[in-house]
Amino acid sequence: MSHALPAEQPTVIGIDGGGTTTRVACVGLDGVLLGYSEAGGANPNHNVDAPANVRQAIQQALNQANRSAASVRVLIAGIAGLDEPQDQAWAHEATTIPGLTGIRIHRNDADIALAGALATRPGIIAIAGTGSNIVAITETGERIENDAFHHYAGGARHLAYDLVQQALLGAAIPSDETFMQALFAYLRVASIAQLRELLLAQRHHDYRDVKRLFGGLAPIITSFAEIGSPLALAACARAATGLANGIRLLGACFTQRPVEVALMGGLARSGIISTQVGTILAAVPGAYLLVEPQLPPVHGAALLALRQAGISISAPLIASLKQAARTILS
Repeated sequence: MSHALPAEQPTVIGIDGGGTTTRVACVGLDGVLLGYSEAGGANPNHNVDAPANVRQAIQQALNQANRSAASVRVLIAGIAGLDEPQDQAWAHEATTIPGLTGIRIHRNDADIALAGALATRPGIIAIAGTGSNIVAITETGERIENDAFHHYAGGARHLAYDLVQQALLGAAIPSDETFMQALFAYLRVASIAQLRELLLAQRHHDYRDVKRLFGGLAPIITSFAEIGSPLALAACARAATGLANGIRLLGACFTQRPVEVALMGGLARSGIISTQVGTILAAVPGAYLLVEPQLPPVHGAALLALRQAGISISAPLIASLKQAARTILS
């Protein structure tokens, strides 16, 4: 007499597909983390093996969870570079796993960051790290990005570009001397003249190498701004103003106050930038409330997948996902 095998408990999959790293969480319908995996980047504009990286990470997370692909009720992937309707084709290819017949939804990575930061509540997320993006979900569920208003705040490299331009224009004063020495040391030049020659020579370099070089300068700028370098402070003030302006452009689309705002990314969350953004937003009393992100993007994707699966977003569910995030970080 044969006996039926017990049915697998259903799961959802959340994917945070960044340019450098793909993170996948396999989560039970109670929010408990069952499996987690990381692989190479998911953006095909930066990674030749992007689809294979995503599939590898999904399979590894399922293996760790001891679940088959058939257990997946919903998969939601937030992927960097997924900006246009035609991008759905490569995103769909990247999440195609034998046996995975559940619902698959592919979105921009900013969407899952927003869902995680605010636990799917309406609000704004301002991201400034390697790049920059500001996204809002209004009370009516409308999704709006800052580029709808032809606005771009800029990321780490843009802060560095701005500061170097000001240095080339002679904006440094004697109290910037220590900072300028650090700037020269990082870029391996000894003077403003050599700095100018470096930039001219970079016209013939791979732009990705140039972006990485200047992106790495941002922590030096913010650290010297913290100790009072006027040149660094001014550059950070301009970056903070750009972020705050983007937030305010989107904030005007809300009818209820205060609008919750979460800052994400190394630049946005640096002490000097986050403080300056907070000061600018506080100039309109009661309009904005800066909040700490509740969940990382991969768990934001899992949260959206759970909601898509018909699970109510409750405080215990969010607490379970927070515990999952702590497990990964520890």
